[in-house]
Parts: sequence; C-alpha cells; structure tokens
Amino acid sequence: MVTAFFYGLFLDPEILVKLGYTPNNVQIAKLNNYQLIIGERANLVRSDSNHVWGNLIDLNQNDINALYSEKSVADYKKQTVSCIAQRDNKTLTADVYILPEGYAMKPAKNSDYTKKLYSICQKYNFPDDYLNHLNRMIDEIGDHKC
Repeated sequence: MVTAFFYGLFLDPEILVKLGYTPNNVQIAKLNNYQLIIGERANLVRSDSNHVWGNLIDLNQNDINALYSEKSVADYKKQTVSCIAQRDNKTLTADVYILPEGYAMKPAKNSDYTKKLYSICQKYNFPDDYLNHLNRMIDEIGDHKC
C-alpha cells in the first residue's frame, strides 16, 4: 500500500470505489506551502504562505498507476510531501500528483469542478476556512463560458 494525498475530486473515496479501486485508511490532512489552483482540473503550486486540505488515502501502487494513466490526468507527476493528519496532528509522508512546473493548464470553463470539490469537502467536514476559500474560488471562476 502507498499513502497518497488527494486534493481534487479523487479525494472522495466514493469516487475511487466507483472507478474500481479500494481506498483504505482515509483521513483528512493539510499540506503546507502549496496553493490549490483550479483549471479544468485541480493542481497545486508551491506557495510558502498557503496550505491545501485533502485526504490521505492508502491505495495499492498498481491502482495509483492505473488511476494516473487516464488521459485527463496522465501529465501529473508524483512528488513526495509531508502532510499533517487532522485527527492526531501527526506528520505523515505521502505521494501527491502535481502538474510539472510551467505546465499550461487549461482555464476553467465554469465553476462546476470547484462546486463538486466544495460539496465533497463539505461532506467530509473539511475545516470551515477551507470551505470558505473554495466558495471564493467558485465566485472568482463564475460561469464564464470560453
């Protein structure tokens, strides 16, 4: 098993189960020094003054490889990070998948992705400050069609 930090829609274990995977040991965690960016999908960029909430999830390495072989996420690359588990404040090492620095992300066509992410984070009782942050992102993205 490998522990991965998921910050986009894959942070929902129910989505992973629907895709045929078996998530284990799911726990909310914070990743410091990164900022969430939303385009057509989510991504992280280094930022000393920000943090991102997500779920630490244990998955089989073959399942993670299969998950990130899908065309829509195949450009994401593995990095190793240290996260802080919410339930016991312990620092845990995890793999996170991020687009390479300088990658030209496609802008969000509307706020649907962020709204889905907000709903998932709300369902799993993510901290209020993060939910408020996602709400501000929804407002900023709006529903501007490209």
